[in-house]
Amino acid sequence: MAENINDSIENKLEDAELMMAKSYTQNILENAMIIGAKIARSEEVELFRVEFAERVKTFDPWNYIIDRWGLFNPPGVNYDDHDPDDDIPFNPEDFLGEG
Repeated sequence: MAENINDSIENKLEDAELMMAKSYTQNILENAMIIGAKIARSEEVELFRVEFAERVKTFDPWNYIIDRWGLFNPPGVNYDDHDPDDDIPFNPEDFLGEG
């Protein structure tokens, strides 16, 4: 009877060890998948960044609207510069044909 109890305890310990090993392995795989996804996203972002930068280089520096964030202004134009277009009177009703 004592042997049966010892065998039972050993079997339960082996089962517990297997479950712990399986859980540990699963956590490693999940973390690896998360890291892989982050790497893939960072590579995609890097590709987009290069394509976007190349596109921005094609912008005509003399045909612009002041970018108030300051990201796309041509050299010498700052985000807080006065926009000469602000001095042009604008009536939205004239533009939309209402009134």
